[in-house]
Amino acid sequence: AQLKEKAQSLNLAYKMLENAYNKMQDRFAPQINKKAGEILSVFTKNKYSKLYMNIKNEIKLDDNSNIRQLSLYSAGTNDIIYFAVRLAVVFLIFSDNLPPIIIDDSFSRVDKHRLKQIFQYLSEISIKSQIILFTCREEEFNLANNLANLLKIWIRVVF
Repeated sequence: AQLKEKAQSLNLAYKMLENAYNKMQDRFAPQINKKAGEILSVFTKNKYSKLYMNIKNEIKLDDNSNIRQLSLYSAGTNDIIYFAVRLAVVFLIFSDNLPPIIIDDSFSRVDKHRLKQIFQYLSEISIKSQIILFTCREEEFNLANNLANLLKIWIRVVF
């Protein structure tokens, strides 16, 4: 009898948590999808501008009316999609009072054209937030260094 009562209590708690999670997803998922799509559009020069993330954290992109699963895209595209989603969450949580953004080898599989777009975007948001970049790629170092010189900001690199 005690086990049955405990099971019923756990089942009720599970349903309540599931309901709260679904409400949270309904409220925030559209905002995250929209912001992540805007960021992704910049990274890909408008190739991908719509992103759909569902309750199971499955992500689909809409490229020219074709919705395809994330697994059908390259590893580099996957990396920038997840980076765009993480940035969207940060922007929605913190709004104008952004915390430092720490990036640790997030772009190792991203091609040089998209990498340039990403760094241009990062230079724009560096006005509102400190960007801390860890990388072992010379290409990323050179892009960061060039942007730092252009924006007249301080950059320190340690190999």
